[in-house]
This record gives sequence, structure tokens and C-alpha cells, in this order.
Amino acid sequence: MIIFAVKDSAGKIGPAIMKGHAYFAGHYSEFGVDQSMKNNDEPGACKSYNGLGILWYFGMCFPSTCSSTDLMKVLKPDNGTTSFPNPVCQLQKSAENIRELDAGFWITVSIMGGIVLVCIVSGVLDFYFADAEGQIAPIHCMRFFSMCWVVMCHLTAWNIPVIANLEDFLELTRDITTEVVINGFFSVDTFYFMGGVLLTFKNYERNPKATNAPSTWVMFYVHRVLRLSPAFYMVVIFYTFVLKQMLRDTPYSMIPTDNCYETWWVELLYLHNFIDHDKLCLGYSWYLASDMQMYPFTSLFIIPMAIKPIFGFIVAAAVFIISTGVNIALVYYYHRPANQGFFGPKDPEMTNFDNYNMYMYDSPLIRCQIYIIGLIVGWFLQTRKKLRINWVRI
Repeated sequence: MIIFAVKDSAGKIGPAIMKGHAYFAGHYSEFGVDQSMKNNDEPGACKSYNGLGILWYFGMCFPSTCSSTDLMKVLKPDNGTTSFPNPVCQLQKSAENIRELDAGFWITVSIMGGIVLVCIVSGVLDFYFADAEGQIAPIHCMRFFSMCWVVMCHLTAWNIPVIANLEDFLELTRDITTEVVINGFFSVDTFYFMGGVLLTFKNYERNPKATNAPSTWVMFYVHRVLRLSPAFYMVVIFYTFVLKQMLRDTPYSMIPTDNCYETWWVELLYLHNFIDHDKLCLGYSWYLASDMQMYPFTSLFIIPMAIKPIFGFIVAAAVFIISTGVNIALVYYYHRPANQGFFGPKDPEMTNFDNYNMYMYDSPLIRCQIYIIGLIVGWFLQTRKKLRINWVRI
């Protein structure tokens, strides 16, 4: 029975290998092997394939007393000399990185219970008593489609490692209709635009004197922190202390690296797009850090604009030109692509791509361009409500 259980829990080679199927999960531990089945001590073994980092993944049954570290010391020691020839590149035991229930788990659950109760009550009150006057209705439509765009792209990206016909998928990327997914990296720009629009649209409801009052700017920053941080903080601590406990002994527990126990506090400071960037906890939360870092500097635009619009436009143009110049310089010097797409040919002269996210994709200095456009559009919508745009006849 023991032999049968071992064989039953191990992953089996399935169909579509020639189409890129490389993930054969078992019931417990799994290990990744070199795609060409080279011994792991040979030159070039355990390297990425065509930039996709493809390995063969098999589920295996090992004694529960053996840790991943213990097994890798035998299969792939640090000194590079293996006990016996094998193609194993990495190994991860199920749930090995998940801690037992601790104080962080129970504190997080208690706080979230209180927040859920407050949300229910406030949602009911908002439904019956909220005033929709003064809103920009099209923003809701833009937000909906932008969110769908982001979700679709993330689902596609996270399915690539386990897809059974990767070759067919890569072939689809040649079709122009898939451009919306391949270039989904630009979808986040719509949120920067909406953030800029709403910021100036709400601030210029007041007269210039009220806009530049010290008390206004104190609340400008306090309101931002109080409005954004509670929900974000709860997501961080929920993911760090609770979620993984709920998914113990599932395929999710096979994730080999999780830096949340080490760097969750950096995310609470909104600095994770620069500090310990290679140890991100919630990688997709880089947007909040970038947005929060741009927010304090919007006063350089709003205050001059309230005094005299031309001053604000000059500041906006200056920052826009600086951002564009830095962007062009980085692309020219490092031969970087327009986005971080994983498909298609790469510039053979491209260097330092490991820092692409930190210096370009996540950087507020680069991202501020679309934010500035949003700030200007919001100002026009609030101060030029009688503006009429005529149809263009062709």
C-alpha cells in the first residue's frame, strides 16, 4: 500500500508536451527539472528558455520529515557537486512556507470582522442617503472597463506557467486581436488618469482662497491617508497572516518564495516600489506606492493653478518634459522595450532589464505623465462646464 500511495501521489506526464505542457502536479511535494533534462551541474542547466523561465514540474512523494533544504542538499548542493547525476533544479514541499496559526492570524481576523460590520452599515446608509450630484458619470464606465482589462491580463499571465498548450497560446499572440492582452501593461494608465481628473475636479469646487488655505492642505493629505490606507493595510496583513493558512495543502502552498513575513511593513509605508523591490510581498500593489508618492507633489500644480492658471500649466509642462526626457534616456541607454512584454524578439543590446520595473514601470517619475494629463482635464471639467466640443465633419 505504501508503494501504491507513493506512485498515486506522484505527478504523471500528461498530453501536449510538444505544445508546451510542462506542469504535472502531484498531491504533495513537487520539483522543477531542466527543460532539456540536463544534469543540474552541467553548464547552462536550470536556465530560462526563451525568456519564459520554463522548467518541467513533477509532483513527487517524499518523507514528511525531509525539508526542501535537506533534499536539495542531496539533489543540488551549493558546491555544485551532486551526489548522483540528476536534472532537478528546485524543490518545494507542500505548505512548507506556511506558518502555524499565530497571533497575527487572530488579530487580523478580528479586525476584519469589525471592518465588515462597519462596511455593511455604511453601505446601507450610503445607498439611501448619498447625493450623486457633482459626480463625473463617465468615470464609472471607464473604471469598470479598466478594471476588467486589468483582471483579464492578470488572469492570462498567471495561467501561463500551468497552461497545457503553451505553443498554441504563443501562436495566438501573433493575432492583432490579442494586442489588448499583450499590451495590457498600459491599462493601469487609465487609473492614473482618473486619479488626476478626480483630484483637481474636487479641489476646484472651492474658490482659490479656500484652495490655498493651510487647513485645506492639512486635510488634503490626512484625507488621502485615511481614505486609502485602511483597506490596503488589511489586504497586506490578511495575505501575510491569514490567506495562506486557509489554503494549506493546496497547489497555492507550492509557491517557493514568499517575502511577506519579511517585507510586509515596507508596503505599509508605500515604499515597496523602491525598498526591497526584489522581495515584494504583493507585487501588484506597486501602483498604490507610485500613486501615493506622486500625490504630495500635486500641490506644485494645484496651488499655482489656483493663483493663476498659466502658472500651473508651466509647472505641469516642466514636469512633463523632465519625465519624458528621463524616459527617453533610459530606453536609449539600456535599449529597453516600450513595455515589459515577455513575447517576441528582444533587443540583443538590452541591459539591466532586472531593474526595468523599479526604474521605469513602477517609477512615479515615469508614470506622472498621464497623471498630469488627468490633472489638467479635471481642471477643465470643473472650470469650463459650459465648454462645447463641436462635431468634426469629415
